[in-house]
Amino acid sequence: MSAWLWGTLAAVLLCWATGAYNRLVRLRAAVSGGFASVAETSQRLSGVVHAALDLEAAAAARVSDAALQSDEARQAEPGGPATLSAEAQLLRGALMQYVAALAVVQSRPLSTEAVGAFNAAQALLLEVWAGREQSVLPAPGGPADTLLDDGLGAGYQVLASQWQQAQAQHRLTTEKFNDLVHGYNEAVRQFPAVIMAWAASFRPVPLVELPKALTTPISSL
Repeated sequence: MSAWLWGTLAAVLLCWATGAYNRLVRLRAAVSGGFASVAETSQRLSGVVHAALDLEAAAAARVSDAALQSDEARQAEPGGPATLSAEAQLLRGALMQYVAALAVVQSRPLSTEAVGAFNAAQALLLEVWAGREQSVLPAPGGPADTLLDDGLGAGYQVLASQWQQAQAQHRLTTEKFNDLVHGYNEAVRQFPAVIMAWAASFRPVPLVELPKALTTPISSL
């Protein structure tokens, strides 16, 4: 084969490799940038939980004040600050884990470990929230007078509505992000682009999971 043919073949291969690489880079950038909307709606979810914890703290303070006003408390030494209920402390712990995992995955949305940790933290937060919501609010269709009388019930009714709106938005942004991930992962696995992906150490990206709590409303208000 003449030098001219070899040169032509090399030029074609170079053009193909450059095009394949640039396409993969664009798809990776789209995935990385697409996580911003997921992060935004994730923060809305965490904002609702933050508000719930404020309610929990206020309720705990009222209980503490009532105890201090009792005859027995007057004779005792002053107590410490109000303590959150066990359920509220569990919710706070789940929220802290969720916020920490979100901060990591925001900076590394293509990382298998970061996305996996975020998925686990999200599943935990949704599970704990569902349990607390169900313990405070009446069952769907049940009488409203079953609300807790410590101020939590009315507050959680408002927050539950906000939660459903936030999780609906989060579901949409997550689905759009996962569509970008599917497109990138398909490109990474296709031949001959898979050769460039291997050479550039481009690996498939994990999906952000949609737990059942994000596809089925927890309560009907």
